[in-house]
Amino acid sequence: MKLIHIVGSQGSGKTTLIVELLKEFNKRDISVGTLKHSSHSYELDTPGKDSFRHRTAGGIPAAVATKDQIAVYLPRKENENPLDKLAVLFDETDLIIIEGYINGPGKKIEVWRKKTGQEPIFMKRPDIKVVITDDYIDASLTVWPRNNIEKIADNILTLVENSVLIKKME
Repeated sequence: MKLIHIVGSQGSGKTTLIVELLKEFNKRDISVGTLKHSSHSYELDTPGKDSFRHRTAGGIPAAVATKDQIAVYLPRKENENPLDKLAVLFDETDLIIIEGYINGPGKKIEVWRKKTGQEPIFMKRPDIKVVITDDYIDASLTVWPRNNIEKIADNILTLVENSVLIKKME
């Protein structure tokens, strides 16, 4: 399983970058799965709906299927890696892009924008390999310009090709 984490402070442009990367990889016929990770707890389902009632009554998994989508609700222990349960869903993907999950396994790329007013995360996290920005930054690690999505996609493919294949997330 080849994966890359896109990390950064709120408002840095992580989601926008991922959406652009998905479009670019799809143009190249590269299959990409995504996972949005949040460190906060909140209800994903709608209280009172049938799927919510099934889940809260003990259905594991509890799922809802419509004409064109399937949603599966699985419980997660506090420190459990979500990819351990979801890995089978990503079996046929060439790449997994994870938004966030900074403490998870895999290489990390930070998106940084000066206007957020936040200090770059890489200054405290040696596991971040690259920073993507169009702002000037004095960095000892690799900086990729944000304005060239094709080149970012090329660089991500090179980065994951040079990484160890992760068979089981830990």
